[in-house]
Amino acid sequence: MLPVPDHPSGIRFCRKCASFLPISEFHGGTTRRFECRRHALERARKYRRNARPDPTRTSIARVWHALWADSRGVFGRQGAGLTKAEVVRLFADKGVRPDTSLRIVPRDPGSEWGFDNACGLKCRVW
Repeated sequence: MLPVPDHPSGIRFCRKCASFLPISEFHGGTTRRFECRRHALERARKYRRNARPDPTRTSIARVWHALWADSRGVFGRQGAGLTKAEVVRLFADKGVRPDTSLRIVPRDPGSEWGFDNACGLKCRVW
């Protein structure tokens, strides 16, 4: 579908302002937009404000991803062996807040990975 050309007078209607504004007040691009820059930025800020992730959830995801990477790279396993819910339960049982400097490794690398075979290590990343 071809874009609709702008009106020769150089104005466009903003749906939020409910008024006609110069085309320079709108974002450019191939898609014709009907919100001026001010309202488009307000909508983007509102989305970003509501989309902020929970820091605890982010830390759990990073710890789990490190667990997954270590299980594949260091221990030669196919999967992580623990789910994110089990990682949350492990931290809750030990009374430790999740932190990116913590790593979860198996107590016995030769046996099957699982909740009973997991322990946490504090590490420093150089």
